Amino acid sequence: MMFFSLPAGCMVWWLLVVVGSGGLLLALTCGLWPFCSRILHCPWCWRACRLPHYPEQWSSTICRYHARCLRAQQAARRRRKQEAVQA
Repeated sequence: MMFFSLPAGCMVWWLLVVVGSGGLLLALTCGLWPFCSRILHCPWCWRACRLPHYPEQWSSTICRYHARCLRAQQAARRRRKQEAVQA
């Protein structure tokens, strides 16, 4: 005895819904996870998103974007310092 039976068209529709939602979930996971993990684990990103305060018990890992920003700032400071010494 079959407990649950659907017409063929309805089963195809449900199959499309399940496969489509799986694809959507996969796309969101692959697309949004790097962005969300960067924001959640970088205090600079946390500040840039205007979130209240970075929890102190979390590690202060800086994301690649802000690491590049820090290196650029340090290079600019070094250049200004060398120019000031030479002048």
